[in-house]
Parts: sequence; structure tokens; C-alpha cells
Amino acid sequence: MRGNPSLQQVRQLTLGVRNRSDLQPVTAMFYVDELRLDAARNDPGVAAYARVNTKLADFMDLDATVNWQQENFRTLSNTERRSADLSSDISTTVNLHKALPGSWGFTVPVKFSYSRDLSLPRFGPNSDVELQADEKDSLRTENSKKFLEFSISKRAGKNFLARWTVDQMNLRMSQTSNRGMSPVNPVNDRDSQSASFSYKMPLPKPTIPYLAWIPEFLPESLRKSQLSPMPSTANYSVNMNHQETANWRVGQVDTTVNEVFTLKETYATKVSPIRSISGDYNLQIDRDLRKKYDPSNFAFGREVKRGQRAHMKVQLRLVRWLDPSFTFQADYQENSDPRRRQQASLIDTTGGINRVIQTLDTNSKNSLSARFNVRLPDVLKALGAPGVRTRRPGGRARAAAAASADEEAAARAEGTVVKAEEEVGQPFFLRRFLHYTSSYVEPMSYSWRRNTDARNFNLVTRPGLPFQLGLDDSLRVAQRGVGLTQQDTWSRSTNTDIGSGLRLPLGFSVKPSFKEQISRRSGSTKDRLRVEQSKTFPSLIVNWGRADRVFGLRRVLNSAQVNVRYEEGQSLQAEGSLDPSNLIREGKTREWRVTWSGNWRIGPSTRIELSSSTSDDLDFEIEDRSDSTIVVSQRPPLRGKGRNLKTTKTFDTRYKLRPRELPLFGKLKSSIDLNFEININSQVRESATGGEQLVPIASSDRWDAQLRANYSFSDTFRGEGVIRIENDSNNISEKTRKVREVRMSGTLTFK
Repeated sequence: MRGNPSLQQVRQLTLGVRNRSDLQPVTAMFYVDELRLDAARNDPGVAAYARVNTKLADFMDLDATVNWQQENFRTLSNTERRSADLSSDISTTVNLHKALPGSWGFTVPVKFSYSRDLSLPRFGPNSDVELQADEKDSLRTENSKKFLEFSISKRAGKNFLARWTVDQMNLRMSQTSNRGMSPVNPVNDRDSQSASFSYKMPLPKPTIPYLAWIPEFLPESLRKSQLSPMPSTANYSVNMNHQETANWRVGQVDTTVNEVFTLKETYATKVSPIRSISGDYNLQIDRDLRKKYDPSNFAFGREVKRGQRAHMKVQLRLVRWLDPSFTFQADYQENSDPRRRQQASLIDTTGGINRVIQTLDTNSKNSLSARFNVRLPDVLKALGAPGVRTRRPGGRARAAAAASADEEAAARAEGTVVKAEEEVGQPFFLRRFLHYTSSYVEPMSYSWRRNTDARNFNLVTRPGLPFQLGLDDSLRVAQRGVGLTQQDTWSRSTNTDIGSGLRLPLGFSVKPSFKEQISRRSGSTKDRLRVEQSKTFPSLIVNWGRADRVFGLRRVLNSAQVNVRYEEGQSLQAEGSLDPSNLIREGKTREWRVTWSGNWRIGPSTRIELSSSTSDDLDFEIEDRSDSTIVVSQRPPLRGKGRNLKTTKTFDTRYKLRPRELPLFGKLKSSIDLNFEININSQVRESATGGEQLVPIASSDRWDAQLRANYSFSDTFRGEGVIRIENDSNNISEKTRKVREVRMSGTLTFK
């Protein structure tokens, strides 16, 4: 046997005898015994760990760690090691501001850290043959990291110049250097530098009483209004990041070098000129400093990305019974980074000179909303008047009347003239009715919201400021290289919600509402416009919160309530406009739901729910818009129709058991939650082509019953048990799917 082969790689052993003489034959007999393990290796392993942590008052702290594990070192969790590892780490923080006078208010921490990991393999790649010392060094894996950070800030002082300069500045700079090498990746280096700077302008906050001149009979809150001409905040921040990486893997021709040099600027401000108006603006600019970076000529790279957001909110409360609120928000994103473009760059070949056309893509989202909250009870009370109650005088009233009569007689005897009190008449009937209804009417809310989204590709120049702020929908910018994969899109949706309510006697409440949504979006081409409208009316919710106070149910129920909901909706989809001749699809829905829920005196709670929904859909043929014979008020030919019917019945009861003692277990801190539920569902789908009769294409009846128990006998023993029966019948194929499930699980935690 030659060399030192690995037994893990041996697949076949061949034994033989070779006669080196070509003239003399040799005849002999050989016996080969089996291979046996002579002895197990028992090499001791050594490991060492050391850590030093010291602190020099509040000026400096130092933390150093060294960890070494030999290749033969084993632990209880790791019985085999394939390398000898050495790791070292040192970190320190020096507070340089402690050497400065404390009255200066500076904070200057300096952080430094260094770490190094060295790993020497025990075996070669795909082998169990131990390596020699020089072989281990040639196959070593080494990684190191250096980190240095410096930051400076200052607390606010009283000096005017410092308060406007260094007091509002924060500066941070850091440098990181990574070095790595391995047999597969001999070069893996990365150097990065980062710097950040922020400034918060300490703006004064003067106020001007601009309405102090108005007459005094106007509201006092209006006369005391203050005007703030200065922004409340104005901030600026910049972040710079420079990173260079070098990577070379075995098999590559040369080292791959990559550089990233970016600059990100952020401008932010907030204004609130008066109490009812507030707004904020945020602008973020990303620059690529790899090109066009010349600070002497104030050239700070090429802008590759821009994002801005403007938000404004107006809350005007001129009268007590009306709370209006208006909001506007505009988001604008711009991307001109050629590295992230999904198509090839555009080349301008005019004039005999080839040059790349710099284009950009934009994404804008604008929203405008208005909300009014009308306090109808206050309005009705202001318009109405309470009636004067006339009751038959009781004992105290008669005594007071008698005393008054005696006083009047005595005054007449003395010759004093007594003026009779004027009788107060009843207000008008309509005013009394308005005042009476104010106790039952809830406030009315009205909200309106419009959202506009637009994406535009390959713009030659930046759109104007009105387009960026959402004040103008027209782009007014030339485009180049518009293709099929990237087309401009535009969409706008409008939502309208109206809601109110009535509080009736015996715990009844009625809440009607109206919802409407209209959306317009561009289709497969820029000139095609798809219009969709969905309307929900009527939408009515009736709630009876005192359903336990009738027919003696109070004896068996703690509380009960009934909830009834009825809703109808209509949806239209058309091309261009919602004229009948442009319809593509029309749908109508009708849904009602009745729910009864109650808590029994003996403990459990029960919920019974019945619901039914019906939806009808009509699909129309798409007409040729160039046909002059189309009648605007006439619908296109019917292409197909469908109907979906669904009913649901649910019975659900829950009970929480708190037994004090269980058989075989004795007294335990036990808790069992039982849930029994029955669901019965029925669904039918019908479809037809053109004006033909509807034919069922799917019909199913499904019911399931389930008993679920969650138990907790103690803090360490929890579990769950489920018994479920389900039958799902397909009425079209006349087949039934049956499910029977019994499941129990438990968790025992040892502490």
C-alpha cells in the first residue's frame, strides 16, 4: 500500500503478486486476512478564551476578545471539527468632548473596532487526509474588518451666531474596510466610506393678530386669530456613500471591481400660517457622483432619482354645527438612472453624431378629499324650541298657589299693586317637532375623495411644477422611444360616502348610507378609456340592542341584540363614457343578513345568522365606434348573462368552563373553551349565451358541524380537540363529498 489514502474515498481493494522476472516462473500460496481497526485516535483538543473589558472613567472604554479552538477540540454539541479557528475582536470608544470645556456643549464620540477571523483546515477539499502545516496555511480562510466612526454635535446655547450655525448641525463620518481570502475566493475586498450631515434651522415664530380690527359683535375666536408668516420647521440633511469592491474567484480571468458613489439630499419644511391650515413639503434627490463630480465648479454628480411629497390640510369651523375638513396630497417620483432601465438606451443619430438621449420615468399619485360632519341634533335644537309642559298641580304646587294667593290678598289690603305674571304660550308646532326629533337624530357625515395615478415613460425633460404637485393633469412634455412593453397609464377614481342614523325607543337604531365609486383608467392604448361605476343604495342597518327585554327573555338572557342589514348595489363598466351604447358589463347585487346574538344566564353565548345574496351580470358586445348607425340611448347586443344565488345559515354557541376539580387529576387550574358551530350553505350559479334562458352550471349544498375544545389544565399543559362532520353535495354531478375528522393535540412544557 503506497501513500496515505483516505478510507472514506476507497471503494475497492485489489491485492496481487507481481513477478519481476520474465524467465523464472514462481508458484506460491498467499493468505489475506480481513482489515481490522488497530486503535482509535485519542488526540487531546485545546481551546482558549480571553476577554478584557476596561473603562477609563467616562473618557474611554475598551473591550477586547480572543477565542481560539484547536482542530481536535470538541464540545457536547459539536463532536467533530474540521478546522482550527482563531478569532480576535477589539473595540473602543473615546469621548473627545470630555477633554473640552463643558460649557461648550460639544459631543464628540470616536469609535474604532477591529476584528479578524482565521481558519486553518484540518483536511483537504473532499478528503479526510490530514494536511501538513504548510498545506494548511495555503488553504487558510481569513477575514478582517476595520471600522472607524466620528460624529460631532452640540447642544443649544445662548450665543446668537452659534444658535444659527453649529448648534443645529450634526455631522457623522465613518470608514469600513473588509478584507477576505479563501481557497475558492482569493480576493474579496470591500472599502466603504459614509458621511451624513443635518441642519435644523431655528426659525422664530412671530404671530400677527391680522383680524383684531373686525367689529366686536363677531365671534371672539375669529378676532383673536393669529397669523404665523414663518415656517414652523425647515430641515436639510445629506448622506453620502462611497463603496468599492474587488472580487476574484478561481477560474476568472481578472478581478471584478465595482464602485458605488451616491449622494442623497433631503429638504423638509412645515408651515401652519393659521390654526386651521397646515402643510408640509418633502423633497429627496439622489445623485450619482461617479461622473460630473467637481466640487470646485459646484458640480455634484448627476441626478438619477427624485421624490417629493406635498400635503395640505384645511379645517375651517366657522359654525358650531359643521365640521369641514379638506386634505390634499401629491406624491411625485422620478427615475432617470440608466442602470435600472428595462430597455436599451435611446441613440440620437441625427446630424451624423451618435449621442445617448437621456430620458426619465415618472410616477405621480394625487389625492383630494373633503369631509363634512353635520351635527344635526344641534341644528334641530337651534331651529326648534321646547314645548311648555302643563301639568295638574300637585300638593306642593297647590300649597305654593295658596301661599301666593294669601300674599296677593295681603298686598291688596295694604294698597300695594301686584303685577300679574305673563302667561307663556306654546311654540309653533313645527319648532316643537324639530326640537323633539333632535334627541333621536344622529350626526350626518359626508365624505368625498378623488385619487389620480399616472405613470409616464421616456420623458425628454422634467414636467412642470404644476404637474408635479398634481395641479395640472396635462403632461406637456415630449417623449421618445415609446414601445409596447412600457406604455403610459392613467387612472382616476372618485368615492362618495353619505351616512347618518336614528336612535329610536326600545333600543332600536337605524343607519342608512350611500356609497358611490367612479373610476377611469386608460386601456391597452393611451386613447382608450375604461370607465367603471359602482353604487350601493339603499344600504340600511337596523339594530335592536334590547332584544332581551320582551316576552320574559330577561329571565334566561343577560343580553341580546338583533342586527338586520339590507343592501342593493349596481355596477357598470363601459368604454369612453357611461352612455348605454358604450356599456361592456352591467351587474346588480342584492344582499340581506339577519343576526341574533345573546348571552345566556347559565354561561354560554349564542349567535344565529341568516343571509342571502343574489347577483346578476350582463355582458355586452363591444361595438365599433366608427359605425354611424349606433344609437346613443340603445344598449349593444347581449353577449351573455349570469346569476349567482347564495344562502347561508349559521348557528354558533360558545361556553367557557372553569371546573375546580377533575377526576384523576384533582384540583387543577383548568380552563376549557367549547365552541359548537353548524353551517348550512347553498349556492347556485347560472349562465346563458345571448338572450337564451339561464341554465345552472354549478349547484352545491354543503353543511358541516364542528365541536372544538381548547383546554388548559395548567400553565404548562395546553391542548386542543376537534370533532368535525362535513357533507358537500354537488347537485349537477349528484356526488357527495364526506369528511369526518377527529383530532386531539396537546403541548406539555417543562420548566
